[in-house]
Amino acid sequence: MEEQLKLGEILRKKREERNLTQDEVSEATFISSRYIKALEEEDWDKLPERAYALGYLRIYSRFLELDEEEMLSLFNRVYSAEPPDLKALDWKKGEETRFRGTRKEESERATVFKKVLAVLISLTIFFALLFVFLIFRPVPEEEGMIVNPPVAAIEPEEIPPPSEEVVPQFSLTVTLFPERAAWAEIWSAGNEAFSGILVPDKKYVIKSNYPVEVWVRGGDGVRAVVNGEDRGYLSEGEEKTRQIFEP
Repeated sequence: MEEQLKLGEILRKKREERNLTQDEVSEATFISSRYIKALEEEDWDKLPERAYALGYLRIYSRFLELDEEEMLSLFNRVYSAEPPDLKALDWKKGEETRFRGTRKEESERATVFKKVLAVLISLTIFFALLFVFLIFRPVPEEEGMIVNPPVAAIEPEEIPPPSEEVVPQFSLTVTLFPERAAWAEIWSAGNEAFSGILVPDKKYVIKSNYPVEVWVRGGDGVRAVVNGEDRGYLSEGEEKTRQIFEP
């Protein structure tokens, strides 16, 4: 009876010396907490087959840094059962199957992560190439935009002779000089005159008889000239800003 009590007492005291609960041991060893409790309380009826009980005791002893062979020898003396057929009941198979299942789940998660990463890399490359295309595409040295010309519709009988050319006059001319790439959206009298990337070393001319509204991101690199007067840069920073130029 003294030997029977000694086995559980050794396990329990060693666990308490390490300030561990039965649940913490269960998480670390993958042994059910009810089997941990059964070993410490020496409640053999609550343990599985002898071969599995031996396996759990070996794992638990190794975890607590106890002498495995001594603990197994003590177990065999106090456990009144015939020696197990380890080939027929190999407790390790169950544990290895569980570990294989865990490794398979981790592998599947890694595969999904790699696929998502590949998609993100592809999208990044696509948008980078698109940006380069927009920046370096050939554009005219000067892009002119005429908004709401002041010439009204002319009735057929009022069409001037071919030799006479009607030249529209504009009260407002806004010229933009981008020093680096910047995004801009330009409106006048409810009409969109321009939307896209302002390319460096080009100039953009907007002519209108109505106020010109410029939305720009990166305006600290775009200089504006209004009716021949240098108005400086559109903004002091790279944030999105709004400028309105009056005729």
